[in-house]
Amino acid sequence: AIFRKTGISFYGGLLGAALALMLYFRKTRMNVLPALDAAAPAVLIGYSLGRFGCHFSGDGDWGIVSNAQPSWWFLPDWMWGFNFPHNVANRGEWISDCTFRYCKILEQPVFPTSLYEALGCFLLFLFILMAKRGFSKTDGAVFSVYLILSGFERFAIEFIRVNKKYNFADLWLSQAQFISIALVVLGFTLLFYLTYSFRKRNDRA
Repeated sequence: AIFRKTGISFYGGLLGAALALMLYFRKTRMNVLPALDAAAPAVLIGYSLGRFGCHFSGDGDWGIVSNAQPSWWFLPDWMWGFNFPHNVANRGEWISDCTFRYCKILEQPVFPTSLYEALGCFLLFLFILMAKRGFSKTDGAVFSVYLILSGFERFAIEFIRVNKKYNFADLWLSQAQFISIALVVLGFTLLFYLTYSFRKRNDRA
């Protein structure tokens, strides 16, 4: 899964970029934590834009078949269930009289999870920008919050996404969910450590 073309998708890119940056920071002797804080909003908005691309292209990053639309749903119908016509994944049934390269549409509407993630991460991007003010004195805190929020977001959306599930200790979760759990734990641990260290330094002063 790591070396195949499908790989571990976004998390593979995030891990690779993080390792490359760590080596660069070490070589140039830059302070890592402020740089990570600065990168967190950029990663979120980049991920959001990427998910918009997934939605409009129909690359297969969609959810499970959507059930009956509830009466309380006030948004457009296609935001509850979407058929992804002309999807680049070429899945579904043939569209009659189609002359495009991609001529298939899903037989049943599915949850447009890529759109949910795009909108959700855009909101998280705005929140992180505001949070930078509150955590400006604690280097690394913004990045810690990013790890926590993005981990929760991905963990939750996976329940309605089409993804292979793996059994670990009788927990049937997707690969992304296991990684999300690790990110959330890492985020909380780092945030606790940084906050504790910041308060300890202030007490000494």
